[in-house]
Amino acid sequence: MKINIHLRDKFGISRNEAERLLKAGQVKVNGKPANGSVEVVAKDKVEITKKIHEKEYFAYNKPYGLLTQGKAEEKSVVTLFKKHHLFPIGRLDKDSEGLILMTNDGRVTEKLLHPRFYHEKEYRAELHRPVNNVLLRGLKSGLHVGGFRARPAQVRKADSPDTIDIILTEGQNRQVRRMVQAFGFTVVNLLRF
Repeated sequence: MKINIHLRDKFGISRNEAERLLKAGQVKVNGKPANGSVEVVAKDKVEITKKIHEKEYFAYNKPYGLLTQGKAEEKSVVTLFKKHHLFPIGRLDKDSEGLILMTNDGRVTEKLLHPRFYHEKEYRAELHRPVNNVLLRGLKSGLHVGGFRARPAQVRKADSPDTIDIILTEGQNRQVRRMVQAFGFTVVNLLRF
C-alpha cells in the first residue's frame, strides 16, 4: 500500500497532509525516513515524528466585501486564518455575507460540498423588486442557467415583499444570483445562514 494512503487511514489525516509530512521528512518506516514512493505492508512500523494538529472546525460569519480566497496580498478569509492553518469549505462571493465553515481537515471538504450528498445551503436574498409567483414557481421547479441544470430549490417569500428564503442542495458559482437573474431579478443583498 502507498505510504500516503496508509498515513491517511492509520492517522486520520488527508492525503495532502500526508504528502506534506513526507516531504518535510517527518515520517519514518521501520526507523528510516520515508518518501512518497514507499510501499508499506502490515508488519512495517510507520511513525510520524511531528505532532499532528487536532482537527478543528469553526463557523465564520463572512462579512460583505471580504473575499473568500484571493491573491496572497489581498485580504481574504484564507489570509485571516492562515496562521491557524484553517481553510474555508466552499466559497461565498465578495458581494455576499454569511456562514463559511473553516477547518484544517481536508477529508471533509468533498463530503460537505459535492452535490451528490444533497447538503442543504440556506440563503436569504433581497431582490431589487417585489417577488412574484413566476419567480417562485421557476425556482421550485429547477431551471437551466449558465450551462448547468439547477436542481429544484425550496423557496418561500420572507417577511418583506422583495425578499426570499431559498434552500439549495448544490453550490454552483453565484448560483442564487444567476437563478433569479434568469427571471429578470437582481440580488441586492445575499446572506447565507
